[in-house]
Amino acid sequence: MNKNFSFSKAALIVFGFDFLAMAIAIGIAITIERNPMRYFGENGYITWISVLQLLIIAVLCWKIGNLRKNTFPQSKPYLKKQPVIFWRISAASMFFFALDEGFEIHENLDKFLHRLFKVESTAISGRLDDFIILFYAITGLLFIYLFKNELKNFMAASIWFIWGLFFSVSTIFLDMLGHNRATFEPFADNLQQLNNIHHWFTTVEEIPKILAGGAFLVATYHCFKIAQILEGRSIRKEYNQKI
Repeated sequence: MNKNFSFSKAALIVFGFDFLAMAIAIGIAITIERNPMRYFGENGYITWISVLQLLIIAVLCWKIGNLRKNTFPQSKPYLKKQPVIFWRISAASMFFFALDEGFEIHENLDKFLHRLFKVESTAISGRLDDFIILFYAITGLLFIYLFKNELKNFMAASIWFIWGLFFSVSTIFLDMLGHNRATFEPFADNLQQLNNIHHWFTTVEEIPKILAGGAFLVATYHCFKIAQILEGRSIRKEYNQKI
């Protein structure tokens, strides 16, 4: 099986590219004393790397769905539905997350709801975007549970999914911790220093998010290779039954 799987090389390429891109961004920010969020924030090139990773995952999920359609014998078409539905929904979800990442949909939804209902942002309502992310996470876990039988075929890729979840949880935790600048007031002597600390903390928050995208990309690529093998086995089995 190792000959058929080049996911170790894929992991090296993906994470090597991610670390290099982030190192360059941080290095430039330190060298010219520029706000690092110029590169990690909205319209920063690190954000678009994250978008690209999500779009590649979406394409791979769609391709896996195509492969899973061909895995089951024509005599059992009802078995085709569940795997294809899972991978099609996964592809659509990743495409939506790419749009969310690129255009900050859930952050802007927070602001839109405040304007719609004409309410001032409070300590609780101001964290509406955190609750939206939590909703994404819970919905994703329920989705995985519903299709757990399909995922049993891809357990070999589980370690990368676990790493992706670990980095995702780290991002959510850091985001909640750094949501309010007041958190950093004990470490700053003035407003400029406070802003600088907050900018760098927000930059650190973006790092596990990029790594989560990389881990999920490697995991999905691994699933794609598994799906190719499963399809090949199914075709050979059906052929052998006919002769």
